[in-house]
Amino acid sequence: MEDSPVFLVVGGSGGIGAATARQLSSQGHRVVVTGRETGRLAALAADTGASAYELEARDSSAVDKVFHEVHSSHGRLDGVVNCAGSILLKPAHLVTDKEFDDTIAANLTTAFNVLRAAARLMMRQPGGGSIVLCSSVAARRGLINHEAIAAAKAGSKVWRFRRRQATRGIKSA
Repeated sequence: MEDSPVFLVVGGSGGIGAATARQLSSQGHRVVVTGRETGRLAALAADTGASAYELEARDSSAVDKVFHEVHSSHGRLDGVVNCAGSILLKPAHLVTDKEFDDTIAANLTTAFNVLRAAARLMMRQPGGGSIVLCSSVAARRGLINHEAIAAAKAGSKVWRFRRRQATRGIKSA
C-alpha cells in the first residue's frame, strides 16, 4: 500500500466526492478526503480506510495547509479531485448579491484554491500528477434557473492549463 498512488478528494463528504473516494479506495489507492461535514467524513474514512481532514476550501490558506500536510505525510500527491461546490437553482432576476457571491465562492474560488495548491506541489515532484475539477452541464448549456451556477462552473472550465503544465507533468480535466 505504501507504493500505491495518493489521491486527495476535496468535497469528499458530498455524494460525488464520497463515491469518488470509494471508487479510488476499492482500486487500492491511498485516499484522503476533505470536507466540512465531519460526521460524514468520519463515516467515509471508517468505510474506506481513507484519511480525513475537515476543510473549508474557500479558505486558500486552509487548502494550502491541508495539501502540505497530505504531501508531507504521504511523500507524494498523485491526483486531486475537486468536488467541493454548491448549486443555486433560481432565476437570475431573483438571485441576491449574497447568493451570487456565495455560489462563486463555493464553486469557483474553491476550484482555484485547489488547482493552485495542487499545481504548486505537483510541479516539484517527479511524475507530476493529475487534477480533476468537477463541473456542471449548466456551464455548457443554457438551463433555466441555472445562471449563477453556470457562471461559477464555466469559470473553472477555463483552467484547463494543459499546455503549460503538461511540460511539468501535470494533467488536468
